[in-house]
Amino acid sequence: MSAKESTQNYSDLMKSFEKSLDGLSVNYKTAEQKSKNISENLQQVRRIDVVIQLFARIIITIFFGCLLLQQNTTLFRLVTESVRNGSLVQLQPIFSVLTAATIAETYLIARIIVEWVFKDINYT
Repeated sequence: MSAKESTQNYSDLMKSFEKSLDGLSVNYKTAEQKSKNISENLQQVRRIDVVIQLFARIIITIFFGCLLLQQNTTLFRLVTESVRNGSLVQLQPIFSVLTAATIAETYLIARIIVEWVFKDINYT
């Protein structure tokens, strides 16, 4: 078999292979462009996610900070009002439960803020 016949056979084989794929071949430039578009969209979604996480962290911190401030201020007002009225001794069981619950809630919210709000964001 000559080199010319071998080249012709190879060419015929490739043509028959392309026909057997029947449209399954992928244009490299089109595939590359689609891949770039997908990568750009993914990067944009990641940026939006990071911004949302940062704003959510700020909002959650402010909300829980205000909640804890209001709760502790109200509890302090209740205790000082009961001292003025002379009813602290009678309300001691209630205040002990309220104070313990407030301290526990403050601890748990502070823990959530520290663990979630200040955790690292994956920027990649």
